[in-house]
Amino acid sequence: MKKQYPHLNTDRLHYRYKCVCCGAYVKHGTRQCYRCDSWFSDDDVTQMLKHYRNNSKQNWQHIIYFVVFVAIAVDLFFAMSYLV
Repeated sequence: MKKQYPHLNTDRLHYRYKCVCCGAYVKHGTRQCYRCDSWFSDDDVTQMLKHYRNNSKQNWQHIIYFVVFVAIAVDLFFAMSYLV
C-alpha cells in the first residue's frame, strides 16, 4: 500500500496532530503514523490531543486563509460588476 503524505492530499487541513515519535502531522482518528509506522496507544492519543489543545492558538491559520480567500473572491466579484 502506498503511503499518503499530508502535503499531497487535498484535505491536508485535517492533519493537525503530531506523531509522538517522529513529529509528523497525522490525521484525526489515525492510529498509525504514515512516516514511522508506529502505532498510537490510548496514552499517545491523549498526549497528542493535549498538545494540540495547548497549541490551539497556533492552529488558526486555516481559518484565516479561508476568510482571506473569500474576501478576495467577493472583492473581485464586485470589481468585475462595476466594470460591466
